[in-house]
Amino acid sequence: MLQPVLHRCATILVSDAGAHIGYEERIASDWVLHLRRVLAVEDNQVRSLRKVDLIDGYQRGTFRGAYWSIREDMSDYLRDAATPVSDALDAPVEATARLAGISTRLAAMDDVTQEQLINWGYAICDIAIRGMVEPAGRPPQFPYRRGIPV
Repeated sequence: MLQPVLHRCATILVSDAGAHIGYEERIASDWVLHLRRVLAVEDNQVRSLRKVDLIDGYQRGTFRGAYWSIREDMSDYLRDAATPVSDALDAPVEATARLAGISTRLAAMDDVTQEQLINWGYAICDIAIRGMVEPAGRPPQFPYRRGIPV
């Protein structure tokens, strides 16, 4: 629900952990599954438009803030940061892509995977906020000591 805050807040921080809609080689012939796919495509389009509006607002100076996504590569944030960040937490792109590919669900998850997801969210949030909003000191470590193994 981004729309209510776009014109009311001076700083907007957005965390996107939503799933990316993938390519399907075969389209479902069952109308229920087909409707599910149509709704997913529509949701994906709305999310994309909201992200474009958000980034445009940051660039125009309408509001300040940061956007980060579980599906992004940290090197993009390092390259595009308003304030250079030279001490980012270690989050190898191969490992973070694997974590981003974990399906969103309400099922149980093993502790190691859950800790890695939390660490990845922490790392991408840290680099986005320090690069775009508040260039404070580096956090001493990940919330969970295992980090993000390759």
